[in-house]
Formats: sequence, C-alpha cells, structure tokens
Amino acid sequence: VVNEQILTMSEDMFAFDESKRSAFMNRVFKNFRSQAKASVELYCQKQEEEIRGRLEEIDCDDEIREKIVGGYVTHECQTLRERIDWQTRNKAVGEIYRINNENLEYLRSAECRGDEFYGHRVGLYLKCVMEEYCALPYMEREKIFFKESYDKVKSAIRSHAVLKICMADGRRFYIYPYKLIEDMLSTRCYLVGYSKEAASAAKEKKMVSLRVPRLKSIQLLERRCRLTEREILDLEKTIAVRTVQFLVGEEEEIRVYLTDEGIRQYERQMYLRPIKDLDASTEHEYVFHCTPVQAEYYFFKFGAEARILKPENLKKRFARKYEAAVIAYRET
Repeated sequence: VVNEQILTMSEDMFAFDESKRSAFMNRVFKNFRSQAKASVELYCQKQEEEIRGRLEEIDCDDEIREKIVGGYVTHECQTLRERIDWQTRNKAVGEIYRINNENLEYLRSAECRGDEFYGHRVGLYLKCVMEEYCALPYMEREKIFFKESYDKVKSAIRSHAVLKICMADGRRFYIYPYKLIEDMLSTRCYLVGYSKEAASAAKEKKMVSLRVPRLKSIQLLERRCRLTEREILDLEKTIAVRTVQFLVGEEEEIRVYLTDEGIRQYERQMYLRPIKDLDASTEHEYVFHCTPVQAEYYFFKFGAEARILKPENLKKRFARKYEAAVIAYRET
C-alpha cells in the first residue's frame, strides 16, 4: 500500500472511530469485495448481466447482441488484468494484517474466484481491493464502511418501514424515513424524514436530518408508515431553504451587520449561505430567517467583517468564542 493510501486509511479510521488497523481492513474487505473491480470474475459477470439487460431494449440480431456483450466483457477483463499486473509490479510499503475468520472462510470458499487472476496470492487480492477503496471519494468510502447501517436505512425507505434509533447520548427515537440526501458538495449524506422521541407520549412528528454513522444503533421495525404528500412537500420546501445540514431546529430572525468586505465575502461564499430577506435588509444590515446554528456555522469565519445584531443569545455566543480565542493567543 502506498503512502497516500495509508494516509487515507488512517484518516478514515479516525473519522469512523476505528482504532485497530486489521479490524478496519477486515470490515472494508467484507463490505466492498462484492462491489470491487478487484473481484474480477464477479465484476465482469455483473457487467455482462447489466449490458445484456440494456441490449434487450434494442431490436437487433441475437448473434450481434452476443458479439457486443462478449467484446465488452473481454475488454473489461483485459483492462483489469493489466491493472493487476501493474499492481503486482508496483512495490510499496508492506503492512501486516490479521484476517478474521469470516473473511478467511470466504477466501477459502468456492465463492471466491480470485485464484485465476491473483495466482493464489491472497495478499495481492487484498491489496487490490484496499487500493481501489482508497481511490474512492470520501462519501463512497463512508457508505462502504457503514454498509450495514446504510442497508437498513435503504430498506426502510423502500418499504416505508419505521426505524428505531439510539443516539450516542442514549436517547431513542422513531424515524419515519423519506430519503438519503447528500449535501451540495457530496461530502456528507443525511437520512431525512420525521422523528418522534420514543419515550414521549406526544404524537407530533418533527423534521429531522441525521448522519447515519453517528447513530449508535438502528433497528428496522415491521411497522409501516407512509409519509403524506403534505409531509413530503414540507420537507422539500424546508430543505430548499435551509439545506439538508440545517433541517433540524427552529428558525429565527437573524440580523447581521456586514462591512464592505463582509458583503464581498457573503457574495463569494455560496456554500451553506443563508438566504437574505431582500425586503427587510438594508445596505449593510442583512436579515435572515434561518436557524442560529446555520448563522453561526456560516458567519463565524467572517471575524470582524460580520457582527451579529440579533438574537442577543447568538451575539453573546459569538463574543464568548472570539474572546476565548484572543485569550488563548495572548497566553502563547
């Protein structure tokens, strides 16, 4: 494994709260092996089925169809063989991992068909799978590592099932899922829907967006509950205004004084930017209707170029954090 990939694995281990390198590797291999191109025979088989299915919609001779399928699959296999040959020659930093019993049983089974492509070299097969994993975008790697949790959520969305979740602080909620939505930059994925606290007798459901990896446990219930058109419309409208990250929380009127430089920064920095109330805003005093969390997340980095005017508690929070930073710098 090359240095960049070791760094990627280390960063993911930290982000996913996994301290043991072998445990991390085993989990990634288990969850990714059936999807990876490194599982050449299985990958080519899936590609053959997919292209054959697409060609069924085209009116052409069976012989021609088979030539197209055969040519495509042969090309894919050859490309992957060349990639494996390159990885075989590409010597890098050696790492020792302990393969767990579940993965060892798979590697020894008839289901695993890596021998033909890797010459009985299990280490090379594992190396290719892990290198392919490390080359994926962060969001895809997260979905692989937390595959079991994401699979439960996807199943609940498909079947309109209710989920019972446990948060890190021990609180339990019933979740009525709508869909999984990624943020604008595809760096985070959120489970969006409605929630109700399990211990509460209240029947009212609240909008919610949750990061799946942060859930302590997820239980797929047999109970079904299809969201109404009104509930879905309200969700979509709120997400369009707040963005998916800031779906939770009550909106407030936020007033911010921006300097000329602050206005330029507001115009340039689009990501997570709250929408300005054009009617209520003046040249330098901007008015927003958003959650205080979104206002803090967006405007705190502006420093002296943005001053919170309202609400008072948000203004004081900014002041406390800036004062603490000044004290920390003075002490050094």
